[in-house]
Amino acid sequence: MSSFADISTPPVETRQPGSWMPRIPLSMGFVGILFLVSVPMIIILVLSFVTARQNTLDMFDRQTGNVLSEVGQLIASHLDPVAVQTGYTADMVRSGEIDPSDVSAFTVHLTGALSGMRQVGQLAFIDPHGAMLRINRKNRRIKQSDWSDDAQTMEMIRDAGTRKDGHWGEFFFAEKSRSTLLNYRMPLWRDGKFQGVLIAVVSTRTLSTFISRISARQKINAFILHGPDHVLAHPGMDRYKFEASDTAPLPSITQSGDPVLIALMESKEWRRPLNSASTLARKGIVRANQAAHAVGYRFLDGYGDMPWIIGVSIPHAQIGTQTGRIEMVASIGFAILFLSIVCAYLLGRSLTVPMRQLASAASNVFTLDTDPKTPPPLKRSLFRELDDAAGAVNSLLSGLFWFNTYLPRTIVKRLLRGNFQSVQSEERMVTVMFTDIYGYSKIAERQSPERVMEFLNEHFTMLASSVEDTDGTVDKYIGDSMMAFWGAPDDQPDHAARAFEAALDIASKIRKYNIVRHQEGRPTVRLRIGLHTGPAVVGNIGAPGRVNYTIVGDTVNVAQRIESLSKELH
Repeated sequence: MSSFADISTPPVETRQPGSWMPRIPLSMGFVGILFLVSVPMIIILVLSFVTARQNTLDMFDRQTGNVLSEVGQLIASHLDPVAVQTGYTADMVRSGEIDPSDVSAFTVHLTGALSGMRQVGQLAFIDPHGAMLRINRKNRRIKQSDWSDDAQTMEMIRDAGTRKDGHWGEFFFAEKSRSTLLNYRMPLWRDGKFQGVLIAVVSTRTLSTFISRISARQKINAFILHGPDHVLAHPGMDRYKFEASDTAPLPSITQSGDPVLIALMESKEWRRPLNSASTLARKGIVRANQAAHAVGYRFLDGYGDMPWIIGVSIPHAQIGTQTGRIEMVASIGFAILFLSIVCAYLLGRSLTVPMRQLASAASNVFTLDTDPKTPPPLKRSLFRELDDAAGAVNSLLSGLFWFNTYLPRTIVKRLLRGNFQSVQSEERMVTVMFTDIYGYSKIAERQSPERVMEFLNEHFTMLASSVEDTDGTVDKYIGDSMMAFWGAPDDQPDHAARAFEAALDIASKIRKYNIVRHQEGRPTVRLRIGLHTGPAVVGNIGAPGRVNYTIVGDTVNVAQRIESLSKELH
């Protein structure tokens, strides 16, 4: 629970008179910052220039690794879903949810499965006797045929009957579509009996499309090999003068016409065994057409008995080109750095004037010099933050002018000086004044509410000036009455004399004021004043979220009774 002591002493740091702190102009501060920024930048540019070649080589090493990882991920995302989907069908057959012998229901299931595998061109089921059910994606045609007299097909069925899990079969050439196809074979079992084999057919053209896109984007030459001798996917696959056939569905490296792959195949490094489980690429330099090429490659298992090899080749001259570009960028960087220093210096100078204006305005806020006419409003700035700050300070000065009219100025100034102890509750000797207008009700009932407000504001302005001129504090206005006190928050040994001086000044002002009112034909004003000196509790009084600096005690009550007693004396 909060206490009044907690809110009367906020933890604010103020700069005490006599304290010393180094201060430098804003423009010099920008010069120092520019110096601190420039030196490291120059060092960085020099180091970048010196190590450009090595950094570029390292960058291409990382690029090779990234490309190989991307190719591997593309292959996995393209082919692995085929194994998952066909495995799902095998599970349904094994559990009895679907029956391959029910041709109508099984056809519906296979059609749905084919819809979920966009990379699959055909989906076929062959039972142990060679009866085939085939669905083509292109024309959604469903065809049944008998392959029992095809020796190669029956051998494939017998092989599938010896397996429990799916596997990728050998590549084969489709004469009708003139394309090389890859097939995934999933044996179907139920109750321990072989039901047949489900075959998903995938074209290899998509792999070459993937490789072409990666090569164009990375400005390199990526490839996929089937074993150490045959090309599976390559950016120039469509340009090869190679006629595929049943006996040769894939071109050999020699037939590919790629001089880099041919040179790589002929190198001793190519025939050195590589751990097929390793994810690290082997890298080297080969020469083709009297030019050096950086080559990186690694094995990829899981897509047939023969491992795949994914790789990338980069012309060595391209590395040198990148190094030259870095050198050019370093030179441009020095020029830009110099221009930036000049522009930043000029910018710093342009910020000095509005910053000084903000400092001056902040000083006026500190001293409660909140007259909206002095100083003039801060000028708008081209810089958004400074413009926002200027607008905020202008609003603050205007708002604080009205805020200051509702608070005792002596209290606020003391708080701004950091003297928080003086506003804590304590008992002190004070002199209290109460005033009241004699016959106020008769004066008010003869005038409109607007004229009454104007009269009271004029009246309290006279009284408040007399109190503040003697360093007193106006505590509150109650109707047509005013309460003020002396002796707090500042120590005033002569607080009683100050209070009487203020009372006499008020009496003098009232007499002069009445002369003017009499000349204008308005009724004169008579004022009762009560003064009393004695002990009272002075400080913050109220709830933690809303307090008033005021005084309480019998001294206050006595002063008010003295003012009321003047009614009888009159």
